[in-house]
Amino acid sequence: MKGKETRTHLGREDVLAAAERLVKRHGPRALTMRGLAAELDTAVTSIYWHVGNRESLLDALVERTLADLGEIRPVGRTPAQRVVSVARALRRRLLDRPHLVAMVHERGLTERMFLPAQRSLVHEVHGAGLRAPARPTPCAPSRSSSSVTSWSNATANARPRSTPARTNCGRRGRGAGRRARPRAGRTPRSGGAVHHLRQGSGDGPARAGELTAGADRGADCRSRPVSSWTMLEDRTTAASAAPWPAAYPTGYAVVDVETTGLARDDRIVSAAVYRVGAQGEIEDHWYTLVNPRRDPGPVWIHGLTSDVLAGAPLFEEIAEEFASRLEGRVLVAHNAVFDWSMIAREYARAERTAPVRQRLCTIALAKELALPLPNHKLESLAAHFGVEQRHAHNALDDARVLAEAFRPSLLAAAGGNVRLPLLECRPLTEWSDGVPRIGRQSTGPTPSASYRPGSWRPSRKRPPCPYPNPGRYEPGKPLKQGMRVAFSGDTSVERDLLEDRAVEAGLHIATSVSRLTSLLVTNDPDSGTSKTVKARSFGTPVIDEAAFGQLLQDVAPATDG
Repeated sequence: MKGKETRTHLGREDVLAAAERLVKRHGPRALTMRGLAAELDTAVTSIYWHVGNRESLLDALVERTLADLGEIRPVGRTPAQRVVSVARALRRRLLDRPHLVAMVHERGLTERMFLPAQRSLVHEVHGAGLRAPARPTPCAPSRSSSSVTSWSNATANARPRSTPARTNCGRRGRGAGRRARPRAGRTPRSGGAVHHLRQGSGDGPARAGELTAGADRGADCRSRPVSSWTMLEDRTTAASAAPWPAAYPTGYAVVDVETTGLARDDRIVSAAVYRVGAQGEIEDHWYTLVNPRRDPGPVWIHGLTSDVLAGAPLFEEIAEEFASRLEGRVLVAHNAVFDWSMIAREYARAERTAPVRQRLCTIALAKELALPLPNHKLESLAAHFGVEQRHAHNALDDARVLAEAFRPSLLAAAGGNVRLPLLECRPLTEWSDGVPRIGRQSTGPTPSASYRPGSWRPSRKRPPCPYPNPGRYEPGKPLKQGMRVAFSGDTSVERDLLEDRAVEAGLHIATSVSRLTSLLVTNDPDSGTSKTVKARSFGTPVIDEAAFGQLLQDVAPATDG
């Protein structure tokens, strides 16, 4: 047996291709970093350098699988032949990589996996002229969905349904009417390849009927008119024609920043802004690298090395252009408190003020819309709306993905007259004159010494509250010195500054909620966090940040004795 050929130029694609072969042959459990290094005849540190840790590698394999399934193209001279070619090509690819498909299912990306094939099928069916007038009384949009056309493969999707799929003729289809029952340890098959394009709110079977295309066989529905359907673009255009809530902002700036870490003294290494109009239409976009003047941090996440950032502009040099993109708009971000905090700190270091007065977190908006997401990751939000994520943790691509997912979210909110979860952005007025740390680049997932979290604004250990706890806050009365106050969730004022103001007023900051807690401050009392749940169970009063700010202006002195 010949020895392994030594690779002189190993790239990320080489690592992913070798990992994909291992998973195809033996499954994801057989994929280890040492085994992969042995397969490629290279050092383990080289694997970490190109793809990060094992979890990042698995995520990259999932993205690779989604991209491959997105390359299916119809072939044939007639629409029927082209529809069949898409269904059969999808079936072949699913059966060729069962372990990888199972990983896609586990991450809740099933809908995104089938979306490219859905679009091809819709295009071919539309080209065949299969359309009919809409019903006189269309379904009312649901708050829990954005009325996006949903598509499922009746046998490839293994999630059980309460009722079998039916054809437009009302008969149980031979392929579509059977619920998929995958065997233990096996990935669901796509046999039959019967696809359904359903129109509905997402809360149950489509009321307007289903459009069924049988790849191998199907019921003859020519005696009944086919129900109407629209693409995502058509639906959002139609929704935008409805009366628009007057209280909604007139413009948004969808932002994503990549950073050297999560601490106060960490810096921005790249930033992207998509300017979006009042009704979610994308106007333009902007992207820049930023020289952090220090260790770039987790290179295995954002991919920006010291060499790449060496010639990038400093934040002070792009601050004005960045500000022009944000001015007069609501900042929109996924976990907006993080992006806003990093931006505000960068402007504070430059002794400037970011021109942002309000922010909107898409996680909070998804909760307001009650979207059925498996988690609050950006990839889950993107998959829900069928947005393709091409390069995770790239600021420009993440901002694009969020902008495309924000539009249907905004339209769904407007259609249901949902209150947007807007929070105030107050600029920082404190900054450090210290010299930024400069260190060597970390080459693995273990942080280097220069990458340890630090304190950008000098922190101090708060002394014990000198006043006794007077008990719970009573609505309508002032706060009293000594009261135990806890905070939960996102706040418009940076949490440490808000806590400092409370301490200066004579209040005690509680890190958790107990029966002794006087008050819980939160802008999202229905968030379901451990603090809000305990506050409800203990009967602890709950107020929002604005009300707390008013109460801080007049805190009653502690009772003597």
